[in-house]
Amino acid sequence: IRSFQRDKNDIYNIFGIRILNDRNDKTYYINNDELSEPSEKLLNAFTITNALRLLNDLSNIISFEKQNFGPQGAFYDLLDAIRNKNRIKMYYQKYHEESYNEYILEPLALKEFGQRWYLAASDKGGKRTRTFALDRIISIEPLKDIFSNDHFQLEAFYSDYFGIMTDS
Repeated sequence: IRSFQRDKNDIYNIFGIRILNDRNDKTYYINNDELSEPSEKLLNAFTITNALRLLNDLSNIISFEKQNFGPQGAFYDLLDAIRNKNRIKMYYQKYHEESYNEYILEPLALKEFGQRWYLAASDKGGKRTRTFALDRIISIEPLKDIFSNDHFQLEAFYSDYFGIMTDS
């Protein structure tokens, strides 16, 4: 019982998922109405992973869409730069172009749309905010420069547009 209680607490502390007890029928359950969006995504991913683990060859009955987060570690590097308000140097290749461009950016937020991830970032000084697809990033390098992004509101930035398209 102590191990189970410890596991329940760990699941809540790490994933934000609360496991509740129904004493009438002696069962445990997760109240989906209480789940935050990130917690719901984690629970869904766990459900799929667990189902896949139980079955062997699924290639004939399940087809997954490949998700590309850009170069290995870029997602975490971007999260760290956003949280610490560090500028980044990014090499980025636009669709249908063979060459890539170098940008010095102030990373503001990450947004998922259509099972793809995007970076909202401003140029140095925050004059223009743009959206970059993570799967088009060649490389990023966190810089020691610090910036202020207290003015940026992710939902407000995308509020008048569908998905990730803006007039910026």
